[in-house]
Amino acid sequence: MTEFPQGPMPGNGESGEDRSLWRFRGQISPVAYGLIILVVVFFLYQVVGGILTYLFLGSTVTKENVNLMRTTSLIGQVVFMLIPSIWLVHLNGWDLRKHFRIRAPGWRPVLLVILSVASLQIILQVYLFAQEYVLQNYLTPDSLKPLIESIRKMINDLYTKLVYADSPLELLFVVLVIAVTPAICEESVFRGAVQSAFEKSLPLKWALLLCGTIFALFHLNPFAFVPLVILGTYFSFIVWRGGSIFLSVIAHFTNNAIAAIFLYFLGTESIITPSETGGDISTLVLFGNLTAGLLVFVVCTYFFWKITTSKEQPSSNHAGDQHEVLS
Repeated sequence: MTEFPQGPMPGNGESGEDRSLWRFRGQISPVAYGLIILVVVFFLYQVVGGILTYLFLGSTVTKENVNLMRTTSLIGQVVFMLIPSIWLVHLNGWDLRKHFRIRAPGWRPVLLVILSVASLQIILQVYLFAQEYVLQNYLTPDSLKPLIESIRKMINDLYTKLVYADSPLELLFVVLVIAVTPAICEESVFRGAVQSAFEKSLPLKWALLLCGTIFALFHLNPFAFVPLVILGTYFSFIVWRGGSIFLSVIAHFTNNAIAAIFLYFLGTESIITPSETGGDISTLVLFGNLTAGLLVFVVCTYFFWKITTSKEQPSSNHAGDQHEVLS
């Protein structure tokens, strides 16, 4: 059951806590507070972090500064994403363990999530091939193609330079930066601080979808927007259903680590690659990969649903006031 926090509220002369920080506790709707967390994190990480990176390292990733860029990204995610999200949840009086769903999952849900993410990678890569074909041949005016292609190349080059590794030791560092750190920090923000806040007031399906959509927008990559929405919504689903944020952390890690490992060993982050002759991937191959990916994903998701129940729900959409917080 949910209700307003009990006991004396700071600011009424009955507590020695800092009134300037705590006087709005419980008075802002959960959805609004979740959006405040997003705005703060976006400003700190994308704006402040981006400016600091530009001032100290410049805007170009080179072989000489790539490890500094990676280190900066790692530190930035911890300082500008993880720490502020935890502090803001605590500031609003929410129980950190319940709000972040800190609970160890079983090995079976973990295995099913890993298999689901791997199959989802195949599905989304087929989608990206189809999206590229449609955009290039039907939707993009010829006058805009050079501009769009230059933006796409800039994003891909930046990503490849950050993910590419020359040695096993560098690969471990890359996995730490692009898989371990985002899995912990981004999931703490989106599936921890924000999703739980949304679930307190919004219908469940809209809370999960909104969280997934904002997750995609946060990455500032228009070419991967739809796949990121799908991934983000899936991450939100498994956290809600499995009752543990560690499920999305593992899923996020798996998704990002696959790209780094494939790039190191195969020279491409894509699971689906053109033939060795360099020709285009045939429609039959794409359809076969899509069918196999969908089959594995549906089966794994079905069994995940069967062996899990939604636990420790932070929301109660049908009782009490619209501005309730967890007791």
